[in-house]
Amino acid sequence: MKLELNPVLRFCFGFFLFACLSVTQGLYASDNAGNYNDPPGWKDGDNQGTGFGAWNLVQVNGGWFLGDPSFRASNLAGLVTSGKTFSLYASGFVDAVRSFEPALATNDRFKISLGYHWNNGNRGFSLLNGTTEILNFNINDQGMTWTGGGSHPTIAWDGKRVNGIQVDITIIKTANGFRFAITSPQESGINGVGSVITSGVTSFKIYVSGSGGDSGGDLNFNNLLLDSVPGDVTPPVITLNGDKLIQVPVGGVYTPPNPAVTVLDDVTNTANIVVTTSLLDTSTAGLKTITYTARDEANNEETITRVVLVGDLTATTTDTFYNLHSPATLTLNPTTTSSVYGQIYLKGATQVAGQAPNVQAWIGVNSANTDPTTWDSAAWISAIYNSGQIGNNDEYSRSLAGADYTAGNTYYYATRWQVGAGVFAYGGTSGAWNGTSSVNGVLSVVPVRDVTFAVDMSVQISKGDFVPSSGQAVELKGNYNSDWMATGIPMTDLDGDGIYTVTLPVQGNPGTAFEYKFTVTGSGSAGLAWEGGLNRSLFLGSSPEATPLVTFGNDGTTFAVWSGGAILNSENLAKYVVGGASGPNAQVEAPTVGRGFIVPNHYTYIETLVRTDDNNLTIIGESTTNLNVGFSSAGTWTVEGSAQGVSQLNAPPGCERKKFIYWHGIAQEKMFLRLKATLAP
Repeated sequence: MKLELNPVLRFCFGFFLFACLSVTQGLYASDNAGNYNDPPGWKDGDNQGTGFGAWNLVQVNGGWFLGDPSFRASNLAGLVTSGKTFSLYASGFVDAVRSFEPALATNDRFKISLGYHWNNGNRGFSLLNGTTEILNFNINDQGMTWTGGGSHPTIAWDGKRVNGIQVDITIIKTANGFRFAITSPQESGINGVGSVITSGVTSFKIYVSGSGGDSGGDLNFNNLLLDSVPGDVTPPVITLNGDKLIQVPVGGVYTPPNPAVTVLDDVTNTANIVVTTSLLDTSTAGLKTITYTARDEANNEETITRVVLVGDLTATTTDTFYNLHSPATLTLNPTTTSSVYGQIYLKGATQVAGQAPNVQAWIGVNSANTDPTTWDSAAWISAIYNSGQIGNNDEYSRSLAGADYTAGNTYYYATRWQVGAGVFAYGGTSGAWNGTSSVNGVLSVVPVRDVTFAVDMSVQISKGDFVPSSGQAVELKGNYNSDWMATGIPMTDLDGDGIYTVTLPVQGNPGTAFEYKFTVTGSGSAGLAWEGGLNRSLFLGSSPEATPLVTFGNDGTTFAVWSGGAILNSENLAKYVVGGASGPNAQVEAPTVGRGFIVPNHYTYIETLVRTDDNNLTIIGESTTNLNVGFSSAGTWTVEGSAQGVSQLNAPPGCERKKFIYWHGIAQEKMFLRLKATLAP
């Protein structure tokens, strides 16, 4: 194979296509303006050359002729054959249609050259299947457009009206459609390719409309060629020499490797390199691309790009993006680890498989919620590329360990990025860090302690509602380690006393509140699957600790049951029994005191709400006139409640407002009363 690398930056619009001409069509068809004598000129129904149908020329306020446009436009001299080109003009429209005889077959290649030196109105070329347009290339004062969404902007007409522009179109029939390439020997920016999937093409059309007419022709064309391409359907192999992504400073000089690419072809054909110019200006910051296209003589082509970041990532554009992807908040304890993720997007570099080169990423952790650009260098830890494409982004991560930080403290984290030798860029939760809409992540490092959960199932066992021997079991569920875990934590009764326990590591700062409940699993659980009532509460304290022993579903008449699991001591007993309290730190109503007499007796009393829903609870009054001596229940006491007319306004369920009266006969200078609550075992 002979390979040519054109040292000049050539520019082509498109790709070329190829295949072999079918035997039934023949090996060659052509026509050019030199085949027509003037006079009589070029007329409707003429059919010179070989391999095409006769011309079908149609016009309204337009016309056609043979002419030499080079006297007006020197760049169009290449179109001229024997001093002539086909020429069209129209203030209305003119169409020149010609059929393929027969329709194009797989591997057929058709070429035509167009020339123009005015851009008013519309002019162009179409492929037709019957009357249906399959492919169109159009030129007007807005620029050039072609089927498939391709375009070229309006050409600056300085000198173009004098020199003209030539456009060469190559179309190759493939097994399932057509590939086309459009190039220009004068305009390097006209370089594009396209493809059309269709059933067939029977004819082609050259047209002009609304252009006003010109003695040199509003559109000139010539050199119609139909041939076959070899059986080469394999594009060249093009490889970048050097990295796909590089970085240069603003105003710097980019010197690509020499050669910039290596091209190999599978047959003995020439492969040219076509390069865009988007990188050549490094005076402005941004992400820019050099595209190398290798094209062989069969018009197969392959492209490859090099992405160049001019400047650094801080010059944010729609072509670049970086962030702290997840999580926005993170909680660790001294025994756990978790990963922090950041993502980066560089158009043309990260949306392909594999890691974009020359990218470095870090995860930083700091004790203060400040601008990450001010963090000490020791805060930053290199992040690791996560293999596999994440949408259009590359992703990097780093695992953080709770043991590396002080439990009970809060920390903050962000990402840091660098391409090549560019300055650092910092990522927050929504993109580049800005301290408002895109901020640092929050890391909470909390203590962990063992907590023993316990539930008394003896009441359920005695009722026959819970039968461990049948396979029923007790589980714990709650948000102590997750959000009401889908699978409960099994509990065990090691000594067979009906009390089930489990010890779990629970993380959280002292005072953190969690909720939990007990469940029964197994067949025939008689509706015990979930405890009824409100969730139970756990307030973390020191380590280790245990929840109060409670009965399942608060079934039974024990202090622990109706207190919601409070520890049985004199302080909690008084809070729950007197005043109608609903929790260890709540008191609905404080006791009131008073004095009075009914002749001949004097009395002193305490009026308060008391619990009445526990038959094992006993409440009595005690008195003394000397605190140094102590209290006694001796003397005459009476108790009045709702039956005696004591108001029960706002008394909660399970409670009654009662008046404990001590009759002491004579007026006392001082009297101390208290209520004493006891609970039977």
